[in-house]
Amino acid sequence: MATHTRLKIAVNEAKNVRSVMRRHLRAQKRTMGSLSEVWGIKPDSCERRFYKENRAMPVQYVTAFIKELKLDPYDALELQILGARESGWKIPLKILQI
Repeated sequence: MATHTRLKIAVNEAKNVRSVMRRHLRAQKRTMGSLSEVWGIKPDSCERRFYKENRAMPVQYVTAFIKELKLDPYDALELQILGARESGWKIPLKILQI
């Protein structure tokens, strides 16, 4: 199960998967560079991944993020849906309203 309380983010604030990932990192007092071992890249490359918002976040990175931070199923689903929307899937935002 999750090691933190669930983050409640309004739908209009959830601009992309990166912003939600940043909020989860801040909630657990972790840095972007701490994901380098999980993602298999250098810490500087992790930060670059977060700031390249013109590219979709790879599904493998989202999944590794979920496992590393031990997110609950609701937060995990939210991240996966936002990631799928970034990748071009036509998913309405009303699905995220729980």
